[in-house]
Amino acid sequence: MKDTGKECSCDPRTQEKSFLVWWARLTDYCWELFKYNLWYLLFALPSFLCMLIFLVFSAHLFLLAGLILLIPAGPAMLTLYEAATKIAAGELRTVLPRFFSTYKRHCRHGFAFSFALAIIVLVTLYPVYFVIVTSSVMKIAVMICASMAVLLLCCLLPHIVHFLISGEHHGVLKKAVIRALRGGKASFFAGLLQATWLFCCMIYPYVAVFVALLGIPAVICMTVMYILPQAHEE
Repeated sequence: MKDTGKECSCDPRTQEKSFLVWWARLTDYCWELFKYNLWYLLFALPSFLCMLIFLVFSAHLFLLAGLILLIPAGPAMLTLYEAATKIAAGELRTVLPRFFSTYKRHCRHGFAFSFALAIIVLVTLYPVYFVIVTSSVMKIAVMICASMAVLLLCCLLPHIVHFLISGEHHGVLKKAVIRALRGGKASFFAGLLQATWLFCCMIYPYVAVFVALLGIPAVICMTVMYILPQAHEE
């Protein structure tokens, strides 16, 4: 493995965004991404598995358990995004956040963030589940609306997380919308990447769990923060 004090060879201040720069950072920090990914899954995977059991067996108790277990995943998500932002910007390994100390620092706003996510998941997921189970004629319309809502959330998510981890907690949603609009195509493609991963998790859950254990969530986070301007400009 490379020297832990070595900085990524591609300086974000002198290099333009390109696949080669992204690949250099991914390969330079693959072990760090893998470790952050495992710690993140420790908090996120139980919620996902409960949601999956709910969808397969229509066990509403597991839906409630999944929503409750989603709340501790909030600070873990903020920690993963903070690490991904630094890696995407080519920061030194010595400044990468320690997972559990950073998790503790993000607890307050992370729990509030994940509580809001749990409500959004319930409002988005349950109508889709209902129209599928009842074979409603509104199935297509509801699924299209839910898909658009997920895509919108994914476009805003990295910007919301950015403001939370940087300590700008007031007016987060408004600032995230403004930042997403300014981001233009970058925000859209970053959101599309995350939305595609979520849809893959819903359609191929067993494969998604296996792939997630290999580090895909952390790679996606790093890629999203690399695509967005803030990973280089701030």
